[in-house]
Amino acid sequence: LGKELNGNVMRIAPLAVLRQEHKESLENQKDVELLEPLITEAIGLSFSRVEEIQKMIDAGRGAGNPGSGNEVPGNQNNPTIMSPRGSYILDSRTNTLIVTDTAQGLSNVKRFIALVDKATEQVLIEARIVEATDSFTNEFGIRWGGQTSTQRTGLDGSPNIQVGSTNPTASDGFLVDLPAAAASSSGGAIGLSWSAISKAINLDLELSAAEINGEAKIISSPRILTANGGTALISQGSDVPFVTPSSAAGPATVTFKKAELKLEVTPQITANDTVIMEVDISKDAPTGQSVQGNPILSTKKVTSTLQVKDGETIVIGGIYTRDKSTNTSGVPGFKDIPVLGWLFKTQGKTDNKTELLIFLTPSIVQGDADT
Repeated sequence: LGKELNGNVMRIAPLAVLRQEHKESLENQKDVELLEPLITEAIGLSFSRVEEIQKMIDAGRGAGNPGSGNEVPGNQNNPTIMSPRGSYILDSRTNTLIVTDTAQGLSNVKRFIALVDKATEQVLIEARIVEATDSFTNEFGIRWGGQTSTQRTGLDGSPNIQVGSTNPTASDGFLVDLPAAAASSSGGAIGLSWSAISKAINLDLELSAAEINGEAKIISSPRILTANGGTALISQGSDVPFVTPSSAAGPATVTFKKAELKLEVTPQITANDTVIMEVDISKDAPTGQSVQGNPILSTKKVTSTLQVKDGETIVIGGIYTRDKSTNTSGVPGFKDIPVLGWLFKTQGKTDNKTELLIFLTPSIVQGDADT
């Protein structure tokens, strides 16, 4: 036995009878739908593209019993959007869906479109790329030498004999010539000249030193707005030429490589107003140095997947480098003598620091203009 509820009335009957009655009811419903008049209506879309709705409707028509073509609208066992007699036409120019179906099928399509044709939230992504550079260079050098002469008459009748340089200021007039390399452009020098015994003995000494301090901060702030789930790309830069020398096989050629700041991101808004982002940030720039006339590019890149709350700022990457060196050159053996060794050597110190930080701030922008 089985039971059937109709309001407050419960009917008890054999299961075979109930199944047969249910089967006849479904067949009668199909016959009614086959005789029901068709209605044609144009449904305009506000936020979705008509091609996207088409894909959803096609998927829904085959959801109940794929391939049978006998799906019944409203039947819980075979849920579909349109009836088997329903059809539609797309008008991409006006973004309109023209539907022909029964009253029930047309109502299903309208309810479905009202559910999915909503304004898509958007995400504004702001990135800040901060590069800080601190450079320090210190150099110390020395040049010294002298000259001595005697008042004697040589075999060839010359009045005197000189040992040393006849021009103490010339570079070849110093016994030790190790000046600071940067002194000519960014440093200074102190000279001392001493003579005795009626200028028969001359001594010249020059101390040179240079010190360079430099600080630089570069801030790049690309911003981009994209729909929820969409991929956005923004870039700015220039093409850097690279020359390939000529050879027996052909003439010289010039190729270009992009040196650019690029931000590529794919955001996904979650139910609790956080944003999951796939981020690809890169910055390429010439370093000012070259090899065989071709510039050297400095490359910085960050690729990451992260989750951030709406409006919060997060540091997604940081690189800190320090280049510290001391270079000494001089006369072998003499430059290693304590204290006096400074008369026979020059020394330079370099300390360069570079720091890179990348900040990212996502902000959810509501798609509905009324909000």
